[in-house]
Amino acid sequence: MALAVGAGLGLMPSRALADESPVPAAAPAARAPVEPVNAPAAPSPSAPAAPSSAAAPASAAAPSRTVVLPPSEPAASLPGGPLLAPTVAATAEEQEPPLPVRRPGFSISAALGISLDNRGVADGRNVAIPSFSVQGGIGQDLLGFDARLFASEAAGQFSTPVALSGDAGAKTVIADVGADRQAVDLMLAIRPFARWQRQRLDWPARFAHALTVDVGAAGERVSIGAQTIKRIGAVVAAYADLPVTPAGDTSALHLRLTARRMIGTHGDIPDATGSRQVGDTRAELLAGLAVVF
Repeated sequence: MALAVGAGLGLMPSRALADESPVPAAAPAARAPVEPVNAPAAPSPSAPAAPSSAAAPASAAAPSRTVVLPPSEPAASLPGGPLLAPTVAATAEEQEPPLPVRRPGFSISAALGISLDNRGVADGRNVAIPSFSVQGGIGQDLLGFDARLFASEAAGQFSTPVALSGDAGAKTVIADVGADRQAVDLMLAIRPFARWQRQRLDWPARFAHALTVDVGAAGERVSIGAQTIKRIGAVVAAYADLPVTPAGDTSALHLRLTARRMIGTHGDIPDATGSRQVGDTRAELLAGLAVVF
């Protein structure tokens, strides 16, 4: 035991000397870069890492900076600056363009025909006198307006055989003077089927739509030879249009058939035998072409 204690005591000085032996100097460490003043200090390697829960309050404590820009001022309407157009609410008329105004349909026709008349004929028989008519109209709906110029010429176109008093069976031919007529008609046009199934554009429907009755006033000048009188009265006419062009055409061409009758005053025309009474014709029948546009 004494030996053990002595051995321990004998080794202690040598161990102490070993501990007191000079330690070689360490090489100078490289110069660390200068960190910003506000930068957080790097944690010491020996110090334990702080828990994440501890770092949260530090970041929350620093408020975030949000830059709020002031509202921009509107451009002034001054010289050198843009002009601002005033904001005006659009009216209903400006929002929706007005519908185009639909004008009434026009028509014009020219026709040739005959006038059945016995005025100025020696034996009083009815003769077919060549006649001519020009007509214009406004409106192609249920109601419209028509105007017509009518003329017939009978002078020198007819003659009557007359038996001579001295010779039995002998006859001679006497020229009939006949009555020449010029008339002006102003009429209301009535189309009773104009609105019947207007969506139909087939030929029978178009024919029915155009059926027209004219009722109005007329003035007439009648000449028998050199004698002339004037008459006034009422006129009644009717006409039917037979469509010639397709339904889609802007201007329609029709074949027009017209019947006319004037009922007016009577007058007397003096002649070599006394006087002749001039009255109405029996009827006028005309056929021609009409353009509706």
